[in-house]
Amino acid sequence: MNSNSHLKLFANCTAVSGYTRGIIMDLQRNCYYTIPLDMITILEKANLNSYSAMCKQYEKKSLDEYFEFLLNRDLAFFVKKKDIKCFPELNKQWDYPSKISNLNFEYNSNVVIKPYLKDVLLDNHIYNVSINFLPACKETDIIELLNIFLGMPVFHIELNLFNNEMFTENILSICSTRCNIKGVKIFSCNEMKFKKSQNFTITKLTNSISSCGFINAAVMVCSIPYYTESILHNSCLNRKVCIDANGEIKNCPSMSKSYGNIKDTSLAEAIEKPGFKDLWFINKDKIDVCKDCEFRHMCTDCRAFIKDQNNIYSQPAKCPYNPYIAKWEGEEGYVPVEECGSYSQETGFIVNKQKINNLNKQICSE
Repeated sequence: MNSNSHLKLFANCTAVSGYTRGIIMDLQRNCYYTIPLDMITILEKANLNSYSAMCKQYEKKSLDEYFEFLLNRDLAFFVKKKDIKCFPELNKQWDYPSKISNLNFEYNSNVVIKPYLKDVLLDNHIYNVSINFLPACKETDIIELLNIFLGMPVFHIELNLFNNEMFTENILSICSTRCNIKGVKIFSCNEMKFKKSQNFTITKLTNSISSCGFINAAVMVCSIPYYTESILHNSCLNRKVCIDANGEIKNCPSMSKSYGNIKDTSLAEAIEKPGFKDLWFINKDKIDVCKDCEFRHMCTDCRAFIKDQNNIYSQPAKCPYNPYIAKWEGEEGYVPVEECGSYSQETGFIVNKQKINNLNKQICSE
């Protein structure tokens, strides 16, 4: 290590602080590493101070261990001070070429959207589609719908299947040969699994397809588009439109509020109605508890199921992670978030630092 050089994270790597620990997201390789909070402080100082100057502020052995961790994983590099300006930070601006980026809709042979689907996609320049196949769906229904997308400019299709029986050999064959089918989620499985299969991913989840808002590590996303969007926008609802089986246009299928029916209301009209876009701008840094979580820029969000229905910034009700002790539900030492503070109608969730300190001491001693 050159004593006059500065350690700098690659532009595609970003550090995110939580309450108890932090993470480094490698947005290019789509992975992340958990790190102690003091490593984030060191990274901030290392950008301004040379290695030799850092050694005067921190124990050299610990500093070297941190730096080796970063260098060995290709997350950072050393650069001379005069050359730092040659390595600009990641551009965190986010935009999208159309007013609607994602369409989510429910489907079987009897749903209302079927005769309107092509026009909805083409008129609104929608390139990303997520389909919830309802329990009554047969293999022929799924194949019939997938054939509608042949020759259409839809680049990302995700299939949400009610159970494992829906994922037949014929469906697998179609997914394997269509480059625009990027993911298949299969619900109500015996165990949770995630694997890459050729050009698409298969995610098996134990929860049901109707359990909107369920959060777990398997469905987190570590990428530049997702990260930059989540900084200013809601990671689930921004520029998303949903159409339920009856044709009702909503922010989310699990929400009761409808902004019109696809039979007589265009998507362009629906999203301009008062209230539709409000949820687009509620990002994770504004949400109770989520704002203290190191995973907040990888995680989806749910405004349909929240802990306090009177507080739009309330924590998602189906999140099983406690960022104050860095534990998932089911892990040894886990306790619910409610044991780490209290709720107030005026200020939302109030952290009890003493309780959290005691819990973390207890976890460390076990």
